[in-house]
Amino acid sequence: MKHLKFILCTILFITVLLGCASENFKTKQIKNNSKEKVVEPRVEESIPLGLYQNIKGTRNLTPTYTSNLIMYKDIISLEVFYTNNSTLTGNQLELWNQYQNEQNIKDKKIGYMLDYKIEDKEIKQIILSPSDTEKITDDIIVYLYDDIIPHNGRYSHITKEEYNENTTLSSIKLVSGTNIDKISSPITLTAFVYAENNPSKLLGTYQTKIQRENEK
Repeated sequence: MKHLKFILCTILFITVLLGCASENFKTKQIKNNSKEKVVEPRVEESIPLGLYQNIKGTRNLTPTYTSNLIMYKDIISLEVFYTNNSTLTGNQLELWNQYQNEQNIKDKKIGYMLDYKIEDKEIKQIILSPSDTEKITDDIIVYLYDDIIPHNGRYSHITKEEYNENTTLSSIKLVSGTNIDKISSPITLTAFVYAENNPSKLLGTYQTKIQRENEK
């Protein structure tokens, strides 16, 4: 009887463990209908984070945005900061350093996630570096910028060759790709902060939902 109880407890423990592990994974589907299992990040702490649109030097927190979504036209450019105040004014680098110091941010990185549907197929792309943007270029062209440490003394988007462990993805620009008319849902852009040694552990997030103009 004791042996039977031990076996039942062991089976129950393994079932619970597998159930918890499965919550960390989510199937994503890309253009060619192939499926792959990816680690689905989970928020475990709460560091303030916000996505801001810079309009003539005033940065406005941007939870929603409306765009025409025209092929090869800019959708939106957004900057990320460790705060969710509604409005920010001042120099971008000074603001970055201010909020980074206030939150005592160390050994943390910024990542992004794009979530949308192509003809009712869910696309979820996690972006930790420029190489992660290549899978969805036909849908949405993504440019990543490091506004904190200029690369090669110039200001331009970061390429996969230029990206390194010291790069900070402090801003992002989205441009409509050739499949933009096939996108059948709002586009959700999530910025997140994660531990440098553990991308699956999110420490704070902020979302901007992009709606097609005249879309109900």
